[in-house]
Amino acid sequence: MIFCTKVMEKLRLRWHEPNGYADVLRVSLPLAASLASTTLMQFTDRLFLSHYSVEAIAAAVPAASANLVALLAFMGIVAYSGVFIAQFTGAGLKRRVGATLWQAIYLSLASGAALQFAAAGGEALFELAGHDPEVRRQEVIYFKILTGGGVWALLSASLSCFFLGAGKRGF
Repeated sequence: MIFCTKVMEKLRLRWHEPNGYADVLRVSLPLAASLASTTLMQFTDRLFLSHYSVEAIAAAVPAASANLVALLAFMGIVAYSGVFIAQFTGAGLKRRVGATLWQAIYLSLASGAALQFAAAGGEALFELAGHDPEVRRQEVIYFKILTGGGVWALLSASLSCFFLGAGKRGF
């Protein structure tokens, strides 16, 4: 009981300190809501696909997984901008923050174009999997749709890095 009381007291004190739990929640809750909406959208998409056909739902997971591998390779690079934005924000170099954000946006757009090349290779990729021809056809379609929208996920990641890096200070 004494341990719980001490833990609760430490949490209460840390809640209102600068960069405390309240500040972390203020920055992270919009990002968590964005991720939750994406997850809900994917769940709904798969639910509708399951009502459409067995082949459609069978094609959705491999296509989404292949898309995620390609997308996360670029997203990992774009996400590094958050580190630079945080450092420049802390140092008071606002002009460098803007330049870093724009570079992340340009990189997101270029990566989105690269994803279109990945989409073009989707047919060859899913040929290697050896799935049923109808499943493979739908895998390719779904993969092309997902990679076509990948640029929006990358742009979202760029802007999220800005807000995370800038923290509560803002501009």
